[in-house]
Amino acid sequence: MDIDETVKKIISDNLHRKFEWGEFDCPKLTFMLAEEITGQPIVEQFAGKWNSKASAYKYAQKNGVPMIPVLQSLGAKEVEWGREITGDFYCMKQDLAHQKSWRSAGIVYRQRVAFLTEKAGLCLMPIQDMPQPEIVLRLN
Repeated sequence: MDIDETVKKIISDNLHRKFEWGEFDCPKLTFMLAEEITGQPIVEQFAGKWNSKASAYKYAQKNGVPMIPVLQSLGAKEVEWGREITGDFYCMKQDLAHQKSWRSAGIVYRQRVAFLTEKAGLCLMPIQDMPQPEIVLRLN
């Protein structure tokens, strides 16, 4: 498998797709690539688990945020921050007192991170402009 082409296809196929909780959100983007790499049906495991911001937060409070544990259960290993390559999973979190805490994940693609926002949908940002990750994971 050519990981560069796989990530490029996922980004290209979804570039103009609107963000939608439970249908096209951060976990779904992450799991789409993990599914392509491993061949395991990951996306469907989370179908219908949430359909709004409120239900996503409720699911996360009860079950935890699924991206990191799911990737690790598939054999993903931690990569040193600053050594990311195309196909790595860039997992982020924010726990600031003056803002609501959140967790998210994106996919590294050619020194950028593809991630989703409610407002803009799929975005590509240079990796040096991204917040420091909680963890970077790689599936081999």
